[in-house]
Amino acid sequence: MGEKSSLAEVVDLAEQLHRRPSERDFESPPITVRDQSESSSAEQRTAAAGEVLRAVIRRIGPPTLYGGAAAGLAVRWRSEEQTVLLDCGIRGLRLSVWHTVELEAREEACSKQGECVDPSSYYGRLPYLWLLYRGVGSPPLTLPAVETAPDWH
Repeated sequence: MGEKSSLAEVVDLAEQLHRRPSERDFESPPITVRDQSESSSAEQRTAAAGEVLRAVIRRIGPPTLYGGAAAGLAVRWRSEEQTVLLDCGIRGLRLSVWHTVELEAREEACSKQGECVDPSSYYGRLPYLWLLYRGVGSPPLTLPAVETAPDWH
């Protein structure tokens, strides 16, 4: 996909991952649906993410968890079996589907690695920095415990 993907294609992909994922979808790396270069302003990245998020919500419903990571948003449509993740990677906004147990175990392991000696690298590699449960879907049973950031930066 990428920058030239239409919004309709992005929404179709989200619906496929949410309603009818194949085993191949679970094995595939996240798919970049909106390229976001370093030259993109924060306002441009926010506008692109908002446009995609609103369109996906109209098609598949509200997410279970709204969140954010060092790179940007991390929004989830979670069930006991699978989690569709809309997040920001190095190349831009991306969609993926995961077996819920595997994703949460992977994130727990990321949260346990190392100590917070260098805050920028420690918090930068965490899968998310905050999550807000909105009362739809199934919430995680536990969330990884990490050190509290010493300051905003």
